[in-house]
Amino acid sequence: VPQMASASPVSHLIPYLDKHLTLSYVEFLLSKEIFPREQLLTAKFDILKTTHMVDAAIDTFKLLHPTDAIPEDLTSKKADIQQKTAQFDEDIREFKDLLSQDSLKEDGTLDAKISEAFARRDPARTFDLIYSYARFQYESGNYKLAADFLALFLSQYSLLLGADKAATSIPLDDPSAKEKRLAAALQAAQALVSEEKRGQVLWGKLAADIMQKNWDSALQCVTALKEFIDMQKGVSTQLQLLQRTWLVHWSLFVFFNHPNGLNLLLDLFFNERNESKYLSTIQTTAPHLVRYLVAALVCNKRRRSMLLKDTVRLLQQEHYHYGDSLTAFVLSLFSEFNFDAAQSRLAQCQEVLVNDYFLAPLKDEFLENGRQYIFEISCKTHERIDIATIAQQLHMPPEQAEQWLVNLIRNARLDAKINSPSSISMTIHTPTIFRQVKDKTRGLTYRSNALLANVEKRLSERAAAAAAAAEAPKS
Repeated sequence: VPQMASASPVSHLIPYLDKHLTLSYVEFLLSKEIFPREQLLTAKFDILKTTHMVDAAIDTFKLLHPTDAIPEDLTSKKADIQQKTAQFDEDIREFKDLLSQDSLKEDGTLDAKISEAFARRDPARTFDLIYSYARFQYESGNYKLAADFLALFLSQYSLLLGADKAATSIPLDDPSAKEKRLAAALQAAQALVSEEKRGQVLWGKLAADIMQKNWDSALQCVTALKEFIDMQKGVSTQLQLLQRTWLVHWSLFVFFNHPNGLNLLLDLFFNERNESKYLSTIQTTAPHLVRYLVAALVCNKRRRSMLLKDTVRLLQQEHYHYGDSLTAFVLSLFSEFNFDAAQSRLAQCQEVLVNDYFLAPLKDEFLENGRQYIFEISCKTHERIDIATIAQQLHMPPEQAEQWLVNLIRNARLDAKINSPSSISMTIHTPTIFRQVKDKTRGLTYRSNALLANVEKRLSERAAAAAAAAEAPKS
């Protein structure tokens, strides 16, 4: 993939994306004029030829070399894929027939029928077959079919886990029965499906849902992967950090397309329940993702006041490692209170937003909110505002700027009035001591309870580890 241009974070993002997700990013870049078209087509062809999407690779090759013959390795690969497809269809036919029956889905008997099919086969080999088939279909670009079979895999694993949990002989009157029964069930289930295989299925399901734009299902996969990463045993801290870095990158596709995505993005980084794991992740391995955190904050008026101080503090810490027009705009306005610099940075944000795969749809909202924030901060720091000056800063005609200011004052419920055709008078209210204390202690109870829950969780984990060590046979 080409080197990064000033308005595109492509070189930072691509290393953490699956090749199919990368293809969607390259398609977006082809619609822009950031990189040479031939360079992007070459990158697209290099990715396609490593997948099973041979027809798409051949079409891209023809665009690059209209007069050249199609490479023999592509034609032979196409024949090989067709042969494997026929073999897979024969092996998986029983499950495909079940999934195609809408009546089974409507009456809720699909899982039972699939479980019966599992019972007639070797369960471990059947899980491997379904996984291999789903991966083959994903590499072929059949994302719906891949997602369906990965969902089948996960549902049968959950049923197996539940059955093993119910079948364990640990007495319910044991104080730690719940944990022991779950551990025994996990051990029995992992005899058929390893933890690594289950993780691969979750990652594949997330990618398949993203590629078919099934955002609700993709969001469920993000949640499942967060839990999976946290619950892994025997995994190094470095590997968990890498997995969280990948997850944050992949989840951008979900957060910037799901209706509630921006709220969920802010929750991921600023919710105490996450113990700042994901905020630490972007600070450690992916400071370039601060751009998306800033965009989510600026476009979320409801939560801006609650998270602004934390975000500004983060930007001040990370500006030595990463900076762009979006981060500079927030620092100029909310940290330095430099309105001229903020306005200049806001104008530069337009190019950045237009050429960003995730932020392009938010361009108008970001710029409009940015103008409002500049004016709101001006109102809080000035008793009198000249309309002509504001019009010049906003690059608007004076009449249009005046109407915009009137609407903004009304909508934001600012204590202001237009004294003359050329100026606005502001009434500045200094918050009382009571209000300042209330603002500073907002959320203190919740944070204290979250801290207490984390401490209790750590103590219970240590007690469980000590009990397991005491029960272990001495060598």
